[in-house]
Amino acid sequence: MFQYWDIIGTLACLALNLYLFRKHAYWTSRNVPFRQPGFLYGNTKAMGRTEQVGKFFQSFYTDLKGLNPLVGMYNYLRPIALITDLGLVKRILEVDFECFQGRGSYCDEKWDLNESKQGQLSFNELAAQAFGFYYAGLETCPALLTWTLYELSNAQVLQKKARQHVKTALAKFNGEMIFESISMMTFLDQIVKESLRKYPPIPVLIRETTTHYQIPNSTTTLEAGTPIYIPVYAIHHDPELYPAPEKYDPERFSMNTKRDPYTWIPFGEGPRACLGKQLSIMQAKIVLAYLLINYRFSIGKKCSMPLEVDVKCFVLTPKDLWLKVERI
Repeated sequence: MFQYWDIIGTLACLALNLYLFRKHAYWTSRNVPFRQPGFLYGNTKAMGRTEQVGKFFQSFYTDLKGLNPLVGMYNYLRPIALITDLGLVKRILEVDFECFQGRGSYCDEKWDLNESKQGQLSFNELAAQAFGFYYAGLETCPALLTWTLYELSNAQVLQKKARQHVKTALAKFNGEMIFESISMMTFLDQIVKESLRKYPPIPVLIRETTTHYQIPNSTTTLEAGTPIYIPVYAIHHDPELYPAPEKYDPERFSMNTKRDPYTWIPFGEGPRACLGKQLSIMQAKIVLAYLLINYRFSIGKKCSMPLEVDVKCFVLTPKDLWLKVERI
């Protein structure tokens, strides 16, 4: 009896191992580089448990970049394509965007005016678009402002420069905070964009193939339903794209600086880019302008340095941040 169940157990283990082997052969069969998956979790055991999502994908990006336009990994048994090439990022987000379903995207082609048969929106459809536009801007603004104030608290010279820049712009419009005066605050634009580079609120963009998709200039074909991950945080911290990426430097976004637009994608790009992009930046500039002309910020005594991120939060969020605020 013991031998019978011993044989059954051995056969069951063999069958399970064979099943896992076949499931984990997805990338091998496509000649795509991948990191060897674990027994149950695949490659994602640490994600959201001991590593923040953005930093988790950064390690894969850094280790495997240059081997292939995409690299493979597994979430449990499900294969995931991690994009490491900017040209392929552009294909997914813009050129071939119709081949990929957007996840967490604020664009809904069902109500796109270009797709509408009558070229018109009802009141309810228009209200839904307006709400989505407003909500999209609100979602990222708190995290953006938090990180920006943290960096300005660490760099008092930069904070003073930003404050004087705001005062100069307001002085040209009788101190009024209006669209024209805000538009003149170009240095605040640089600050906000650098914050979004170093701390993108959404650290990874997620898409999914809607049909079989052949990777351009390769023999690799992804099956319909394959998750596609674009590692925004990793791209924004790539030293080949941004020298000394951990340094907070708004001059990266000065008027004279030119770079591939797909090196900066905190809101995505292409037809499914976040609708709240301009609203979020404008909101951040207005709030920063008001705060800078009225308050001085510095690191609080309770704040632990270096600052840590909340590993369990998908949105890039600081952990235990304390700032000292003084009225000017």
